[in-house]
Amino acid sequence: MRTHGTRLLVLAVLALGVYWNTFDSPFLFDDLTSVLGNPLIRISEFDLGRLYLAATESWPEKRPVAHLSFALNYYFGGYDVTGYHLVNTLAHIATTFLAYALALGLFRELEALPNERWRLAPERAGGLALAAAALFAAHPIQIQTVTYLYQRSNGFAVMFYLAAFLLYVRGRKSGTPSIRWSLWICGALSWLLALGSKQLAITLPAAILLYEYYFPRDLDTDWLRANALRIALAGAGVAAAILLIFGFDHVVDAVFSMYDEKDFTLGERLLTQLRVVALYVSLLVLPLPSRLNVIHDMPLSQSLFDPISTLTSMLFLLGLAAIGLWSMRRARLVSFCIAWFFLHLALESSFLALDLIYEHRLYLPMCAVVLLPAWALGTIPLSERNATTVALIAVLLLATASVSRNRIWQDHGRLWNDVLAKNPNSAVAQHNIGYQAATQGRFVEAEAHFREAVRIQPRDLRARKDLGLALSAQGKHYEAIEFLSEVVRMKPDYADGHLGLGRAWFDTGRLGDAEKSLRRALELDPANPVTHEHLGATLGGLGKTAEAIAMMERALEIDPLYTPAREGLRALKAGRGRAVPQR
Repeated sequence: MRTHGTRLLVLAVLALGVYWNTFDSPFLFDDLTSVLGNPLIRISEFDLGRLYLAATESWPEKRPVAHLSFALNYYFGGYDVTGYHLVNTLAHIATTFLAYALALGLFRELEALPNERWRLAPERAGGLALAAAALFAAHPIQIQTVTYLYQRSNGFAVMFYLAAFLLYVRGRKSGTPSIRWSLWICGALSWLLALGSKQLAITLPAAILLYEYYFPRDLDTDWLRANALRIALAGAGVAAAILLIFGFDHVVDAVFSMYDEKDFTLGERLLTQLRVVALYVSLLVLPLPSRLNVIHDMPLSQSLFDPISTLTSMLFLLGLAAIGLWSMRRARLVSFCIAWFFLHLALESSFLALDLIYEHRLYLPMCAVVLLPAWALGTIPLSERNATTVALIAVLLLATASVSRNRIWQDHGRLWNDVLAKNPNSAVAQHNIGYQAATQGRFVEAEAHFREAVRIQPRDLRARKDLGLALSAQGKHYEAIEFLSEVVRMKPDYADGHLGLGRAWFDTGRLGDAEKSLRRALELDPANPVTHEHLGATLGGLGKTAEAIAMMERALEIDPLYTPAREGLRALKAGRGRAVPQR
C-alpha cells in the first residue's frame, strides 16, 4: 500500500509540474460564452435553487455536472481563473490515478490467463502501470482537455467513466454479495455523473462487455453466442434509458438535423473521419507541439480517392483492426487496447454531426493506449533498469512538449495566431480573433475577421451574427440588419440571431420591430438576462414602463450582478422612460 501511495504522489507531482504554467491562462474559445458569458453560474450566495438552474439550464445542455462545477467555482472565487484551472488539473490528476489502477488491474489480469504468452512478471506490474499512467499524465494531447477550461466536461466524463468501469471490475471480483452490489451501485452512480458531464459516457456498457470477453471469459465465443440475446436486450435497455434521459427529439436532432447547419454531408463526414482517426494515431505517436492545433486543417473527403489520403487512411485503419483481430489470442492486451481505441472514437468519429476533429476526443482512448508502450517495456528483452530509463526519457520528453505547448495557451492572441499559422483556412480562428477585437471596442478590425470567417464558412451563424453586431456598432445599421435578418432566415430558432436583430432595430429607432425580434429571442431563450434587459429598454422607449421595469427586474433575478439591467431599472424608475441597452 505504501508503494502505491508513493507512485500516486509521483503522478500527482508530475501532472502539477506539467500544468503549473497554465494557472494564469485566460478564458478562451467556448469559455467566453459557456463560462464568462453564462449568467446562470454567477452564484453570489449558496442557493440550491440557483445552483440547480445553473446545472440544468446552462448551454450546452445535458451537462449539469460540469455546469454545477463552474457555478461552484464562481461562488468560491468569482472569475479568478486560477481556481478554474486548479479544478481541471485536480480532475486530470484523479483520472491519472484511475489510469494507473486500470493499467495495474489489466496487467494482473494477464497473469491469471492460462494461455497468455506475453504476461508480465508480477513484481514488475506496478512499475509498468506507473509508467503507463505517467505517459497519460504528461502527454501533450491531453492539453485540450485540461488547459481548455470548458473541456472540463470531457475531463469529468472520463474521470467518472473510469471510476465506474473500475468499480464494476472490483465488484465482479468480490466474493461477498453485499460488497459486490455496493460497488456496482457506486459504479452506476459514477456512470450517471459521467453522463451528466458529457454524453460520450454512453459507451460504458460496451466497454464492460469488451472487458468481460477479453479477460474473465477468456475469449470464449460460446459464452458470447449463448448470451447474445441478453447482451442485445441489455443494450436496448441502455439505449432506451439514454433516449429517456436525453430526449428522443434531441438525439434525432443530433444525428440528422444538425447537418442543416454544417458545411458537410453525412457521407463527407464519414469519409473524412478515416483521415481524422489516422491523424489521431499519428498525434499519439508523435505529439510535437508544431503538430498540435486547436483547429486542425481537415479538408473534406469527397470520395475514397479525393483526396487519395482517404484511401490510404482507410487501409491503415483496416490494417490496425486486422492487427487487433490477429493478436486476440497471441497478444491479448494489444488487441484489447486497439478495440478500446476504436470503441471510444465510435460516436464522435462516426455519424453525429459534430465538428470534424478535436484533440480532446483522445482523452478516453488514451487510457488504454498508454498501456501498450508500458507493456512492451515489460515483454521485450530489456533489463528493468534500462526499461525504467527508457520510460523516464519518454515521460520527460512528453512533459517538456506539454509545458512548451501550454505557453501558447497563456494568451488569447498567441493561441489563435498559432491556429492561423498552422491552418490559414480556420473560420473559427478568424471568428475568435474578431470576437476578442470586438470586446475591446476595435470594431473595424473585428468586422474584417468576421467577414473572413463568413467567407471561409458561409453557414457559420455565430460569425454572421457577430458580423452584424460589429457593423451595427460602427453605425452601419441597415447593413447589419441585412446580415442579421439572413441569420434568422437560415435558422429561425436561433435565439442569439433574434437578439442581435432586435438590437440592430433598436439602434435605428424602429422600436416596434425591435420588440418583435426581442420577444422571439425571449421565447427561444427565456433565461438570458441580456434579452430581458434589451426588451426592457425597448418597452421603456415605447412607453410601456411597467412591463419594462418587470423585464429589468427579471434580468436581475437571473443575474443579480448584471449592471446594465440595474442601471436600466434605475433609469426607468426615475421616470426617464427609455433606458439604453448594453451593446
